[in-house]
Amino acid sequence: MNSLILTAAISGGESCSFVLGSHINLRKEVFGAELPRSPFRGIRGDWLKSLKRSGGGSGYRLNVTARIKKAQKHEYPWPDNIDPNIESGHLSYLSHFKPLKEKPKPVTLPFEKPLLDLEKKIIDVRKMANETGLDFTDQINLLESKYQEALKELYTHLTPIQRLTIARHPNRPTFLDHILNITDKWVELHGDRAGYDDPAIVTGIGSIDGKTYMFIGHQKGRNTKENIQRNFGMPTPHGYRKALRMMRYADHHGFPIITFIDTPGAFADLKSEELGQGEAIAYNLRAMFGLKVPIVTVVIGEGGSGGALAIGCANKLFMMDNSVFYVASPEACAAILWKSSQAAPKAAEKLKITANELCRLKIADGIIPEPLGGAHTDPAWTSQQIKLTVTKAMEELCEMDTDSLLNHRHLKFRNLGGFLEGSPIEPEKKRNMKKKEADISQATADIEVEIEKLKKAALEGKSQSPGPVISNEAVEKLKQDLDKEMTNAFISMGLQEKLESLKMELSKSPSNSPDQSLSPALKEKADRLMQEFKHNLSRPGSYLGLKQKLQMLSEVNKLGEHKIKAERLKSEINQKLHEQVKGKTEILKMARDRVAKGEKLNEDEIKEVNMIQEELKEMLKSLNLEVVGLRKKILPTKPPVLEEKLTKADEVIKMEIAKAIDAAGLNSKIDELKTEIANGASKETVEKLINEIREGIIANLDSAQLKEKVASTLELPLQETVGAGNHSPDWKSQLKIPPPDTRYRTEDVTATKGNEFEDYFLKRELLMGIYEKGFERPSPIQEESIPIALTGSDILARAKNGTGKTAAFCIPALEKIDQDKNVIQVVILVPTRELALQTSQVCKELGKHLKIQVMATTGGTSLKDDIMRLYQPVHLLVGTPGRILDLTKKGVCVLKDCSMLIMDEADKLLSHEFQPSIEQLIHFLPSNRQILLFSATFPVTVKDFKDRYLPKPYIINLMDELTLKGITQYYAFVEERQKVHCLNTLFSKLQINQSIIFCNSVNRVELLAKKITELGYSCFYIHAKMLQDHRNRVFHDFRNGACRNLVCTDLFTRGIDIQAVNVVINFDFPKNSETYLHRVGRSGRYGHLGLAVNLITYEDRFNLYRIEQELGTEIKQIPPQIDQAIYCR
Repeated sequence: MNSLILTAAISGGESCSFVLGSHINLRKEVFGAELPRSPFRGIRGDWLKSLKRSGGGSGYRLNVTARIKKAQKHEYPWPDNIDPNIESGHLSYLSHFKPLKEKPKPVTLPFEKPLLDLEKKIIDVRKMANETGLDFTDQINLLESKYQEALKELYTHLTPIQRLTIARHPNRPTFLDHILNITDKWVELHGDRAGYDDPAIVTGIGSIDGKTYMFIGHQKGRNTKENIQRNFGMPTPHGYRKALRMMRYADHHGFPIITFIDTPGAFADLKSEELGQGEAIAYNLRAMFGLKVPIVTVVIGEGGSGGALAIGCANKLFMMDNSVFYVASPEACAAILWKSSQAAPKAAEKLKITANELCRLKIADGIIPEPLGGAHTDPAWTSQQIKLTVTKAMEELCEMDTDSLLNHRHLKFRNLGGFLEGSPIEPEKKRNMKKKEADISQATADIEVEIEKLKKAALEGKSQSPGPVISNEAVEKLKQDLDKEMTNAFISMGLQEKLESLKMELSKSPSNSPDQSLSPALKEKADRLMQEFKHNLSRPGSYLGLKQKLQMLSEVNKLGEHKIKAERLKSEINQKLHEQVKGKTEILKMARDRVAKGEKLNEDEIKEVNMIQEELKEMLKSLNLEVVGLRKKILPTKPPVLEEKLTKADEVIKMEIAKAIDAAGLNSKIDELKTEIANGASKETVEKLINEIREGIIANLDSAQLKEKVASTLELPLQETVGAGNHSPDWKSQLKIPPPDTRYRTEDVTATKGNEFEDYFLKRELLMGIYEKGFERPSPIQEESIPIALTGSDILARAKNGTGKTAAFCIPALEKIDQDKNVIQVVILVPTRELALQTSQVCKELGKHLKIQVMATTGGTSLKDDIMRLYQPVHLLVGTPGRILDLTKKGVCVLKDCSMLIMDEADKLLSHEFQPSIEQLIHFLPSNRQILLFSATFPVTVKDFKDRYLPKPYIINLMDELTLKGITQYYAFVEERQKVHCLNTLFSKLQINQSIIFCNSVNRVELLAKKITELGYSCFYIHAKMLQDHRNRVFHDFRNGACRNLVCTDLFTRGIDIQAVNVVINFDFPKNSETYLHRVGRSGRYGHLGLAVNLITYEDRFNLYRIEQELGTEIKQIPPQIDQAIYCR
């Protein structure tokens, strides 16, 4: 509150002063009379004149003092040191919009719940089928296809109220989400120049494809806190005045204007009305029709009333597929007309608020598509659709001159609605029929019935295992599908014309009756066509669906033939065998039961049994059946010399055991055991005595001496005995070492100090595994890390991808494990499931001669199986942090004896996603644990972790440059629609052993894999949304060379080691350098040569330049011809 102090003083020394509020009020008692009203509210004019006349030293003196309350100090938004090089293109100093720390929680809309329940039931059926071991693959695939059809049907026929719920979805992308996706550069601008900045409307300048635009839009929050801050996207008058200021700036500088509408309406509180809400909206409406620049508006959510129209008077208005635009919300309309908001669905239908209805009424100029399920399912794709639509509209509008542009905008709104004067017209005939709605009740009911049938069959399968039952309808459907697959295969192989030509000749041939054979020329032509077809079909990884169906049909035919033979044989046996067979078999059965009970048969009974057997054999022979049930099993006989040696060795072993029994004094224990067994002692007592005797024998038995005696008895060389070969100087000659790798290698792995694995004094059994794995000598990272890790020091190691980091920590881990202690001694943490499986396999291969048990555990696998496995001995545990922490908290995974913690791909593990789990996991380890960190990059988060948990680590840095020396990198500028054609060209020109093709989204992975298969190339695909078993199978098959090309997301960027991959193709260019580095590192593994090809669109050019600068590498433009020597020497 402001205050004013008046001090009136007379020269004689009398004075009076008083402090008043927001106005001056001189009291009657002071001035002696009631003062008339004046601009000074009670100060008499002649008195003021007298004050003026008093002038200098005598008379009255009037002092005026104002006290003003201190205003709140605002923080200065600019930092002290501004980096002029903006990496992302978005200037974030003036923006309060930051990435969310937590992922938004999934929200299921009410009309989606039936399908969600069905999806859960299908998953339950799949689990039940896995538990029973029955094969319901076809039925489950059929259910899933029906589910997808029901989902598509639902979203194709959404009601207006359902589209409204999608438009209000909490996870729907906001204005700033789209802006950051579609702009190359972006600067947010604030304020209405009257002291206010409404957060519900965001304005700023941005560029798309090098052209500058003014962006204005409503901004909702992404969570409750942001919604409160943004006032739920409902602007006040300050927001509309801010928008008007920016529009005038754009008009002055010639920037086209793009506005985004997403608001329930203008904020309708008393304060806003007092500040002129209606006046601000009206002023914007009038001003927008006079702007001389193109204006395009996009409704991305809900557009309510004048609050939306205040920034929506544009030349063109586009709406998202699931957006709405209304004069009043359906709930408000229902409350006015039907006195209840429950009638909102009816009001939504009558208001015509959807994009299709508004396009029909010519209010909207176009509809921007959304992915199935709404924009929140794939925000990036949705933003690109907005970008394409807006840029196309702007190109059209920018060609108009100023007068045409203004006239275009005026006519758009003047043509809304319509009337006709002067001539009568016939009334429009309408049918009072309700529009079709998406009724998925019948579809869901059918799916539920089939699910229940499958569940019942699975439950019955637990008690019995019926043979395969294949209906005739299923066989016919299989044949039809096979015909379609064959036709498609002939077309893709380019053999369709030859096939049609052969059919034409067969139809014209006179010898086309069933009783006549083909002519030699036709037969030769048909054989040649089939030979070519089989040759194309035999290529690895090609036409997998067709091969599977051919195999299924072959098995079905075999089953049919077996069934026919079995029925015929059964009929013949029933006809030819006499009734007396039943009596004979009963006699044999009784004799067998008596023998089983320990009874003896007399001579007459034995003769009778033999006679019956002979009679039965004769009967079966008469039916042309071979009798095999009475033959004795023929076992392979041992050579007489070996049999004699084994007998002598057995005697030696028994003699040594007898000596050990005498030395330990165990004869009395053995007698006691015999007595207890004779007296029928309990199982626990007998087992206790047996264990005591066994332990006594082992303690007094010299195993080394026994091995030597057995070896001398068998006359074997000493190195051929079990365990004795480790002491032979020629132990390497006995190993199964793979042939040496003669491919060219770069100095990334060849620039070593000349050390050998034997220089580190490793266990002989571990050395055997190392050499049989194909390792000849340590790589640079292995030379640096293995000896340091064996000393027990903490390690922070940084080395390039594909230089042997996995073996660098697996070898010391296996060396330090005590095989006699059945506890977890080493834990290896990795960020992905595939990397966990790969690392555990490397540990098993290196330690296959050791008695070390390795286990892998990751999320997405059976927790029950992991718990059961941990009850068995485990020495080395490989897994993802979340799963290991979960098992540890349950008390199943005990880490009190774990002396070594290894973190592979540490930069990813120490991100916000994993770091909390890892820090909790460390608290379960002993205080003297050893921590090893390995990665190609170390961000700032690693330093913080090192300071807290690695006080004095040994630091290894072998990164003179980030990318591998053997990888040649190229880029090719293409349009989005030309990418598949470009990929086909690369396949035809490059010498590819195996290739990995990266995409930026799951949908693009599946679509691209389908396109590659249609082009005739073998192709697998893998992404994070696949079932874990399916992912494991694809990874295993691709690693074993079953397919040449693999399309994947960034799931495959970290640590995956497939030596045969020599080409990596970035079909979608990555957005950051770290992802790019890990992607191209999948080729050129372990010093070999590789090739990375990047398909760059116009939007990717800034990312290309930035990644080159950050990595310090050169990505060249692809030449017309690529020398094979640079990637497959």
